[in-house]
Amino acid sequence: MELHILFGPTATSKTKMAQTLWEKYRYPILSVDSRKVYKGADIGTNKLEILAFQRSHPEVLFGGVDFLEPNQEVSVYIYQQYVYNWVAQNCEEIKNAGGLILHGGTGLYLDAILEGRSLLSKRNDTLRNALLGLSIENLQKKAKKINPVGFERLNNSDAKNPRRLIRVIENEKNENIGINTVESNLFKNATKIWHDSRPGRKALYEKINERVHRYFSEGWFKEVLWLLGTYGKDTPALKMMGYKQIVNFMMENATWEQLIADDMPQYETLIATIQREHRRYAKRQETWGRKYFGA
Repeated sequence: MELHILFGPTATSKTKMAQTLWEKYRYPILSVDSRKVYKGADIGTNKLEILAFQRSHPEVLFGGVDFLEPNQEVSVYIYQQYVYNWVAQNCEEIKNAGGLILHGGTGLYLDAILEGRSLLSKRNDTLRNALLGLSIENLQKKAKKINPVGFERLNNSDAKNPRRLIRVIENEKNENIGINTVESNLFKNATKIWHDSRPGRKALYEKINERVHRYFSEGWFKEVLWLLGTYGKDTPALKMMGYKQIVNFMMENATWEQLIADDMPQYETLIATIQREHRRYAKRQETWGRKYFGA
């Protein structure tokens, strides 16, 4: 069984690459993207290309997209369990094909399905509050002592992140006792073929800026308005990057439609803000990619 894994920052043509691989191998395709899980949130997640591909190729087994309503919460655990259930339901087709194509840029989700460890845990607010005041160094020492297995799994960036360190400490029992409770042998035993889609930083940022402009030309405001009217401003899908900035823009400017029509500075500021958020997101994804590809 082969796993072709396309990992990289946003706006690096991973979807096109996945389609090219499908043309060659005819493997089922699995999206590993935390934002593409929501139905109806299509433009600002760059999902339109995937949906068009699905319509033109109904024979393709495609997972990881549109399996949640906009008002449902998503998490690493929810995604992991969805994927394992999807694999179980389509086991014969996947085995007969001989492989899977994974594409996306959500490193936590990719780790969750490849490593197969249990993500079940109970939130411990008392413990979290007690740990909040500790320095990074003290949190690292505590994590190493209480949950050495979980600490070793952290990449360099997460090992300096207080939130990640607290989570490792909180997950003491699950990391050490239930580590293989939801392991998927298909992912564990498959031959992994990695495809690095990281371009140069300058070219990537230019493509990101162009892509955000395209989202607006494709009707992003209309999509957000529909989500707002159907589910309300507090729905999880509207907390995603770009969507939350648009919602704030609408709420803070009663004449937002006129501001857009007149191409006023407030509208230009909105676009620039969303572009900056996407560039920051891409930089985090690049950092995560070093775990798989090195420097």
